[in-house]
This record gives sequence, C-alpha cells and structure tokens, in this order.
Amino acid sequence: MIIKRGKTWTFSIETGREKDENANWKRKRKWSGGYPTKKAAVKAHAEAVSRLGRGEFIEPSRMTLAEYLADEWLPATKAHVAESTYANYQHQMKKLRNPSAWPSAAATTRHARTQPLLRRFARERPNTR
Repeated sequence: MIIKRGKTWTFSIETGREKDENANWKRKRKWSGGYPTKKAAVKAHAEAVSRLGRGEFIEPSRMTLAEYLADEWLPATKAHVAESTYANYQHQMKKLRNPSAWPSAAATTRHARTQPLLRRFARERPNTR
C-alpha cells in the first residue's frame, strides 16, 4: 500500500500475521515514510518487498547484540563448525557477556546492525588470551 501523508509518500508491507488479545489474526505491517515523490516510494516499496521475499527483512526488536549472539547466532553455528571451534565460541561468549569488553557502541546495539559492528569489534578487541 502506498499513500500520501501530507507532503510526503508512505508505504507499508505485510510482514506476517499474529494473534491479538481476542485470539483474532491480525496483519503485521511495517510502515516507511518520508519519500518526496510517489516514484521514490514505489521504488522503495519494491525493494522492501524484494528483501522480504528473499528472507533478508529483519523485524526490529529490543534484543541486544550480546543476547542475539548467545541465544540465536551461537546455537545456529553449532551444525556448521567443528566441536573445538564451537567450544571456543562458547568460551568467547562467556567473556563477551561483560559489556566493558566491547567497544562502547556495541553494548546497546540491536541485532539488526550486527555485521558492521562485529567486523569493527574484531579489529578493536583487546587480546584476551
């Protein structure tokens, strides 16, 4: 859906469905606005739908980076790495639970922005051995 709000254009995409408090299914929508022209909004809408279709859309959440790494990323990597590598990752996660070991921006960053931050952390982290 693409609509005009005031002087700018806004679009929405359906990201899924969820039950409300009355056990009725409701559509989950993601809105994005502020596009100066309808053409710009249509282009951004097409890109967002494409990302959603490829599975690249990440729903914003309040999960911290440390929670994401420990609760989602680490278990997902277990099937793809050697046991010793996984054990090393677990050991590193225990040390990384301490926010003072992270660059200052990492302590509060949400998981949607993790990749650039992980690369930065790999360059800046102190030698922990």
